[in-house]
Amino acid sequence: MPINETAAGSQPAAILLPKAIKNQTIDQTSFDNSNYSIAGNPYAGPYCLARLLANLPVEEGSLRTLGLPWQFLGVALLDCPIKERVTRFEALLQNETHGDEIRQAVFSMDPLGNIPQPKPQQSPLVDFPALPEALQSTLSWQNYPTGRWLKAYVEFACQAAPMSDAAFHLSAGLFLLSTAVARRIYLQVGIQRIYTNLYQLIVAESTLYHKTSALMISQALLKEAGLDTLLLASRQTPESLVSEFGTMRPATFESWNAAEKKRWLDERTFSAQRGWLMDEASHLLDSFNRDYTAGLLPLVLALFDCPEREVSQTVGRGRQAVQYAYLSFLGATTPSAVGEHIQRNAHWSNGLWARFAMITPRKDIPDWHFFPQNIQIPKHLSAELNALAFKALPIPKVKETAGDVQVEPPQALPVGLDLEVYPAWEAYAKTLGYDMLLQGGVDHRLWPSYGRLYILAMKVAMLLAVMDWAGQPEKSRSLQVKLAHWQQGQAIAEIWRESVHRLLNEFASGDERSQEDNLLRILRRAGSDGMTAREVGQMAHLKREIVETLLLALEQDGLIERVQNNGRRTVTFRVPSQV
Repeated sequence: MPINETAAGSQPAAILLPKAIKNQTIDQTSFDNSNYSIAGNPYAGPYCLARLLANLPVEEGSLRTLGLPWQFLGVALLDCPIKERVTRFEALLQNETHGDEIRQAVFSMDPLGNIPQPKPQQSPLVDFPALPEALQSTLSWQNYPTGRWLKAYVEFACQAAPMSDAAFHLSAGLFLLSTAVARRIYLQVGIQRIYTNLYQLIVAESTLYHKTSALMISQALLKEAGLDTLLLASRQTPESLVSEFGTMRPATFESWNAAEKKRWLDERTFSAQRGWLMDEASHLLDSFNRDYTAGLLPLVLALFDCPEREVSQTVGRGRQAVQYAYLSFLGATTPSAVGEHIQRNAHWSNGLWARFAMITPRKDIPDWHFFPQNIQIPKHLSAELNALAFKALPIPKVKETAGDVQVEPPQALPVGLDLEVYPAWEAYAKTLGYDMLLQGGVDHRLWPSYGRLYILAMKVAMLLAVMDWAGQPEKSRSLQVKLAHWQQGQAIAEIWRESVHRLLNEFASGDERSQEDNLLRILRRAGSDGMTAREVGQMAHLKREIVETLLLALEQDGLIERVQNNGRRTVTFRVPSQV
């Protein structure tokens, strides 16, 4: 519903009624609640208020079913003279916290049309086992009082790149924190030390989901914070990666220009504690299967555990040792590029994918947004990240020698757990890594992932705790993970758990039975509306003729049914409710 624009300080804008109803009266326009879905429809409140402001009938009973603030505003306008309703509406909004949003919602409605129906919620994953009620939380990770920096980063990133999924920005923010910490805090559990490095992989179709935008924001902030020297080059061979983690000057060092020499020396401060940001991660995944770069896979697997000493022996380079290694990885790729590697059973059994947090978008297609104007990196975000890296945590001591650079790593800080944290952590670990596996329903390929997810959750909690600790004006000596930190870590881990199920549901392992199971999973997620053969093929990444053959077989077995849409020539397939 369009409105007149007014200058600042003038009277509220008057509503411009559509020509079709300018001369209509209340008696000439009927309003039958039976034609509209009022209860549970988020558009019903704005719609009813729009009718009131356009001087069209609205039953008081319908307003009383809408809940606040729509009920309050609607009832307040009912007894108001018709000519004063717009002014009264504007006055009421002055006392509403979300007045602007309410006004925009109301004025976007067509008072003559039907109430827009809410978009159907995406069907839950049928093979995604829910946590026991005792472990579930009604709060999202952002609704806890802790983790202030990460919440601020995600809020800014969502404004700067609104078409990128919020989960992408969340992973980018965690990558920044993980890179800044650089192996300088740990949690001692028995004889094992847990460090805060993370491996994360964003998987989404190109163009629509703006994966690169999310990565570019994190890279820009890393540079603004003076931490870009901790980044590795995106392309690496096994030999070059070991060399980058070391302190020995390359053979060609003297031929470099002064700027490159200085940068290489600056990078030695954290030579073995690096962040790896990769816009197209399929290059790394493909290298795992090539003969001349096959050594990258065991190296990447080993570096995840942050070994104190990792030795590499080659004929050309001889013996090279990496001291106090720490690698954080954030990459992005497409389903088609990662499909071959997801279907490779060896990558599930060797622990590669168990080490990764897999991030897929929650929404099928993001809403359109153009470049936001006047967006700059908030100074406090880069300043606080810099302070974490170079002020709050101990710094390595670097000493240059004739042919080498000697780095003395600092003593890492131990992390403590508040009393409530350990039992909550144990309960989550037992549920995922024991109870759910024994109960069945979890794809066997995901067993290693379920067995490590509680570790990833604790790493997140440690990152949130250290940033909160670093931001205190007077830091306490002890670095503690509070219960709220853990609850945030678990909530984020649950985002990743659901995400990896979404990813697996899009791929079959190659044989016909697995492909059929995959199509059934896709159609169950589509719910009663079903999907066309073309849509199923796009989700399953299969050719049209293969999809049609599989759908026909499933239909003959009674597992799915085809539906001819009324008024349309399209045919959709769906899973009957009793299956």
